[in-house]
Amino acid sequence: IVVNGKHKHFNLPEISYEQAVALANEDRPSPWGGLHTVTYYFRQQGRAGGELIPGQAVEVLESMVINAHVTGNA
Repeated sequence: IVVNGKHKHFNLPEISYEQAVALANEDRPSPWGGLHTVTYYFRQQGRAGGELIPGQAVEVLESMVINAHVTGNA
């Protein structure tokens, strides 16, 4: 999958909001807290994308693209 423009290895059948936020911030120094806007789409599957909220997960497909950005404080 691609997260914030970087290819990431992710071998689970689903990815959660929390996992997407962690992948998006793994190269940043801690803490990376705050609320994130997490959106996703599929480049080649002809499937609709969407937005993840805390506690939610979505099926992972090979052509998945995720964008996760800090948008506020908890």
